[in-house]
Amino acid sequence: MVPAIRGLTIDPIKRAREETGINRVETAVDEKSPGIVNPKKVQKLRNRVTNHRARNPEEIDVEVLEGIITNLTAEVRTMRKAWVLISLILLVACGKDAYVEKYVTPGEVGWIADSIATFSFEITDTTKPYRIEVRLRHDARYPFSNLYLFRSIHSIRGKEFGDTADMILADQYGKWLGTGIGDVKTLVQPFGKGNLYFKRPGKYSIQLQHGMRQDTLRGIMDVGVALYKEDLKNNEQERS
Repeated sequence: MVPAIRGLTIDPIKRAREETGINRVETAVDEKSPGIVNPKKVQKLRNRVTNHRARNPEEIDVEVLEGIITNLTAEVRTMRKAWVLISLILLVACGKDAYVEKYVTPGEVGWIADSIATFSFEITDTTKPYRIEVRLRHDARYPFSNLYLFRSIHSIRGKEFGDTADMILADQYGKWLGTGIGDVKTLVQPFGKGNLYFKRPGKYSIQLQHGMRQDTLRGIMDVGVALYKEDLKNNEQERS
């Protein structure tokens, strides 16, 4: 017999959706970004389902509810991937063209501590300074407000430069500082204190490795670097 939900006579999935409000996707959207599913609100809907099931265990089929939650979670993941792609397109389309721009995606498991993101490039013009940016895309799954990075520049001669940087991802109130749509944020940090000169032409690589105590970091979606050729009039320069 099909379980009843307060006497409604429609099919069980539709009944469960109407009872819990999950059928209305707009209940899980971000008011600041219409049309974007907000995972935090999805979690509230999960809690709503759980609470209702606890109060009315005889009314709703457990499998029906789990199916609804699974479907909605899939919708959230699909939208998240779509907006990551849109953010990438917007980032590339705006501003001065980068001489080099590359990204590495850690994967679903997360960014593992011994996994070094390496970005290779070639320098042909040593007369101009280069501005280097480290770019990070993350979502709400990231558990910390900052990220320690071991950064280094390498050439065929060996290690040319290295330091440790502290990227601040959220303020003291937990608000993400990066830009972006929905829960996906992009943060950009300068590499070094100023522009860099490369003394010799040739092949170089930039290596980034996270230095957090937690071995695997979830929520890191992309790690990247961008190099820009700058005008000589900029006096804030470092020699590499």
